[in-house]
Amino acid sequence: MTWEAALWVGVALGAPSLAGWIWPRLGPRFGEWARPAETLGRWVHGLLPAYLAVVTGAVSGRDAGLYGSTGGEWAVSVLACGVALIAAALVLWWKPLSLQLPPPLHGMVDEPRWALYRAAGVLWTGAWVPGVFIGLALCGLESAAASQPWKQLSRSELRSPGSLWKGGAGLPAETRTLLLRMALSTVLFLATRNLWVTAAVQAGLLALQRPRPVGFSGGRQIANGLSSSGRGGRSVGADRAAGSGADAGEVESRQAEEGEGWSNGS
Repeated sequence: MTWEAALWVGVALGAPSLAGWIWPRLGPRFGEWARPAETLGRWVHGLLPAYLAVVTGAVSGRDAGLYGSTGGEWAVSVLACGVALIAAALVLWWKPLSLQLPPPLHGMVDEPRWALYRAAGVLWTGAWVPGVFIGLALCGLESAAASQPWKQLSRSELRSPGSLWKGGAGLPAETRTLLLRMALSTVLFLATRNLWVTAAVQAGLLALQRPRPVGFSGGRQIANGLSSSGRGGRSVGADRAAGSGADAGEVESRQAEEGEGWSNGS
């Protein structure tokens, strides 16, 4: 089982690099079918290695989070993740984030493959928590093999790990976002031990962060609008008061001029 799990993990890890070498040469031949073929390839990569690993017995479906949760564990997981989704919806409504995120279904289809890495880690270590973190390390290895960020980094950036997360330098924004999604998936899986709930929450978070209409920035925009309206109301009131004061001053000066003229005439 150990070597079989290593085989399927190797297939999942190596597939993006192989596709990155083959597809630029093969893709143009598909013509208008190139985009559907890319989508199909993403689904095959996300589902097939994990499915074959489970059905052949290379990894345990329980370790992958496919089954094994009791009714009470299901209820607690769904309730906790539901509360987390509501909290995330409020935060993102108030201040949306600028991230390069895939569609919800594409994000959800990554979860079975990441579950394969975690199940293999549990098999190799014989322990739950270390195995899950080995799965996270394999996720990072997959991301590195697919994006090969070292080709875009200078020597100084490679020597300074902190610079990899700076905007405009270091790791590409898409790679940083993917690593954050992998870490979030790991935390959710540790909390629930349930692939289905983890995948549903991942898709829900991606759906919450989909692009808004142009000019929309959530609750912050509404608050700013109300604040601007308040300042506008005060400005209008001040302008009116200033205008009234100016009118009163003109009346008084005219009365003074008329009084002087009347006294000179008399």
